[in-house]
Amino acid sequence: MLSLYYAEKLRGACKLAEGDGAGVSKHMEKAEFHWKEYSQVMHSMYKGMQTQRSITNLKDWHSLDGEVEAESRNVNLRN
Repeated sequence: MLSLYYAEKLRGACKLAEGDGAGVSKHMEKAEFHWKEYSQVMHSMYKGMQTQRSITNLKDWHSLDGEVEAESRNVNLRN
């Protein structure tokens, strides 16, 4: 699932370079979907925690959902 998330982000980046705004939106929406699937599976298996290597305090795996959604919206607004 995480690989599908990154694959869609890369496809979206290629569409952005081509100037295809509709393609960017489609791939970023798919990336967001794959991220939410990934975070749901990880949430069911692992607890979030603060470690020395992490930048943010991950209370749970859904902590980053908002950032993924914002990234998708921001890319779509640019087109």
